[in-house]
Amino acid sequence: MRQIAVFARNHKSYLDDACNIKDPSHLVTFQSKRLWVGAKKALDKQGTLKIYFAPIGPEAKIRYEATVKEIVLKPDEDAQLLESRLPATVSEGQWGKTLYAITHCRRCAERDLSTLEKEDGTLLSDNFRYSYALVRVS
Repeated sequence: MRQIAVFARNHKSYLDDACNIKDPSHLVTFQSKRLWVGAKKALDKQGTLKIYFAPIGPEAKIRYEATVKEIVLKPDEDAQLLESRLPATVSEGQWGKTLYAITHCRRCAERDLSTLEKEDGTLLSDNFRYSYALVRVS
């Protein structure tokens, strides 16, 4: 059975900072303006959730991979996961509908977004501009 994973966008500097943490199991928390209901369900069902990142910007290439360890939907301003943010993101405050904590962030071989298959079996478009999508992995 194919597993569900997540495609997301984030700032290159934040992803580089997450990749450079000496302890790869250390939680790093990010926020999303979107409500990641499907990702939360997949994480709860599968117990683990892979995430593929493309840096925000015009060049749509997957360059990072990580593991999602926790997802909090509609977090409170005092959500515990906020303590795991990168120093560079703390000044952003809490504004998202979803908090997600990752571990084991690493740079990966660059590839097109269209190498990922959406839940409905179609390929993610290389022109996909949204910040989040559920995808399938073998």
